[in-house]
Amino acid sequence: MKKIAVLFINKDGQKAARKLKSDFPEAVFIYAGKNRREETRNLSEIVKEVFYQYQGIIFFAAAGIVIRCIAPFIKDKHIDPAVVCVDTAGRFAISLLCGHEGGANELSYRVAGCLDAEPVITTGTEVHKSIVVGIGCRRGINAVKVKKAIQAALKEANCLLINVRLAASIDLKKTEKGLLKACRDMNLPLIFVGKDRIKNFSGNISVSKTALRNIGVKGVCEPCALIAGRRTKLLLPKRIYDGVTVAIAKES
Repeated sequence: MKKIAVLFINKDGQKAARKLKSDFPEAVFIYAGKNRREETRNLSEIVKEVFYQYQGIIFFAAAGIVIRCIAPFIKDKHIDPAVVCVDTAGRFAISLLCGHEGGANELSYRVAGCLDAEPVITTGTEVHKSIVVGIGCRRGINAVKVKKAIQAALKEANCLLINVRLAASIDLKKTEKGLLKACRDMNLPLIFVGKDRIKNFSGNISVSKTALRNIGVKGVCEPCALIAGRRTKLLLPKRIYDGVTVAIAKES
């Protein structure tokens, strides 16, 4: 597991950063702003310390501040840490440094899933991917069944795994080990959509009586696929594969 540092410089950033604690038990949270004893703290000195101690750094601060602070310490994409920048309102999680090699893209998706934010990825291979896979599953599902379901749905939709930008499920599935392992094995970034967002989604989706009865939403896989992407439309409506539901959307 990567060593991760979470830095925030004000109360708004601290409030947003707290939302990561349950999903990032391995992280060290560091206040890097002003305090009562010191008029200012040297943010660059703090960054210098964590830059070489941690494999991932999550900043809750403006991108300009982060760029100026990390610039003197950047050496090589193969040894620099993954850096993700989040605005203090928690709206965007930007993969800023070492997207592929250092895992900042994956970290950005993970942070975005916790905050119900938008992951911002600018590396070329991700930019040209346009498929989003929405997934629902039974409690305790194993990874093999999830992988088979995803593969079957992609085949039915005539899509390639290499063109999938991300997978998405409802936030109630954050601890579903089979789902997490399946996406990890398939190298699929997985984000989680908040239950309230799904509940308030007004798009045209098929209604699942089971989902409505058990968790209070009309569906999982279809709204997750549509909400997680940008300007999405369904390529493959909900399909059921041995305890796993899958829907596929394409971004335009």
